Amino acid sequence: MNKESIDKYNIYRLKKNIPLHLNMNQHSVHLLDLPNELLFIILRKLENVDVLYSLMNINNQRLDSIAQDQIFTNVLNFVSILQSTDEISISGSILNRFCVNILPTIHENVKSLTAESVSMECILGAGNYPNLTELKIFNFNKAIALRYFIGKIFMCFDLLKKRLAYKNVEMLTFNNTYVFCLDDSLFGQNYKQQITNLTLISNEDNIEMTQEEYTQNVYAIVLTFFENLKHLSVVVSFIEKYPGLIRNYPCLSLYELPPTTFFSPTLTKLCINVTNLYDVYALLDGRLKQLTIFIVQVEFINNPISISYTMVSLCEVLLSLFN
Repeated sequence: MNKESIDKYNIYRLKKNIPLHLNMNQHSVHLLDLPNELLFIILRKLENVDVLYSLMNINNQRLDSIAQDQIFTNVLNFVSILQSTDEISISGSILNRFCVNILPTIHENVKSLTAESVSMECILGAGNYPNLTELKIFNFNKAIALRYFIGKIFMCFDLLKKRLAYKNVEMLTFNNTYVFCLDDSLFGQNYKQQITNLTLISNEDNIEMTQEEYTQNVYAIVLTFFENLKHLSVVVSFIEKYPGLIRNYPCLSLYELPPTTFFSPTLTKLCINVTNLYDVYALLDGRLKQLTIFIVQVEFINNPISISYTMVSLCEVLLSLFN
């Protein structure tokens, strides 16, 4: 324990008329000797996931109760565990302890969750998270979108002969094509309605589709999936070893797509990269009626467009241009 913490402890004991012990001057104060007020001050300097991992289920009821406080359980950032290592995902032993021994106990308190995509399935499967409204997914890519937000998708001509073999098959229209969807996506019905703030930290290494196809098959699906989404941010993944190097991600491209693509009646804030100014105008044509904050990076600046768009007003529009 450092001198500052000991001094605070001494002041607290003097105010409470509690005698000081000699071992205080020897810097040998045990953690459990501290009052809860000081423990909270010290522990709040740590990441919440570190507090939970260190104090829960260690056969100490007092520390267990402190760790379960909403201060340490409302916001969980599992990516912080990786910041001091070169790993791209949490080790199996750490993840297993969280999912088996910790999260099932505190899942009802969690309001914001940050995790890399590989660990997200295990973390979400460890509880119901009835109060979860904010989600941040690191290393997001099209494969994660298909797994998390759709499940298994089969085109109609692939499944017509097999349809009777599945019980939970839903037929829907997507991009003017009938598809059958097995309801095995990671996010259930509750998450579709609960999540209002979504941040996707993109790490798309292998793009085998055009930007228009990516817009239809990834961005549009994500926006449609979350029924009450208010804030959506898609940002780049920075490489910590090379601070000047930024991994770009596929831009949103709407120019040649139907006006019903990337539509939302609830979205109020959008942060995303687009291909050119056509896409900026398209996003402001009324498909996002509640949009008030628009943060956009434009990859290419074209000549003025000849197409007429009906523009909606925004309280705040931020344009950042590159290339």
